[in-house]
Amino acid sequence: MRTVSAISASYFVAETVRKQNTLVVSRFIQAAIVVFALCAVTIPAFGQATFSLTISTPHDVVKAGSEVRVKITLTNTSNHDIGVGVERQVSSYGEKHYEVEVQNEKGVRAPLTRHGHIMRGEVPDPPGDLAEQLELGSDLILDVKPGDVAYDVIIANKMYDLSQPGKYSIQVHRFDPESQTEVLSNTITVTVTPATS
Repeated sequence: MRTVSAISASYFVAETVRKQNTLVVSRFIQAAIVVFALCAVTIPAFGQATFSLTISTPHDVVKAGSEVRVKITLTNTSNHDIGVGVERQVSSYGEKHYEVEVQNEKGVRAPLTRHGHIMRGEVPDPPGDLAEQLELGSDLILDVKPGDVAYDVIIANKMYDLSQPGKYSIQVHRFDPESQTEVLSNTITVTVTPATS
């Protein structure tokens, strides 16, 4: 038969073990909360892009054959710095970093130029002069802080044949590797008038 002192000792040991286990679990939970909080600060929620895209053009009405210049503004919408590849000195080869979509009034994609096919990888290696130009328009990785912007430029009719008069909608998009999402810009409309008008 167990004595009172033996029962008390057993209870004391059991209670001590229970408190130690509770303390271990509590510390584990605290550590998990700290790790989660740190991750929340540095990693965006899945599907939440780290940047937004806005495009604009200085002329929304141009004559056929004239340059259709599109300025791209990338804004860091995250809470941490991001590295963004852009063209050095904001040249006109932004299509190396962005996909460009141009459609006519009927929603049909405008015909691609040879340069457009090359940039989409739909034709063999480019001729020497174009290859040299693409090389000269070298990449620059910018460290963009939260709220700051990075600029790039695309000449839309270098990618697409916009020689036919009419209205064309233009949009660009870029893949965000951090959130694994495709980020779309706003859509702008450019009206192309006959060259002789």
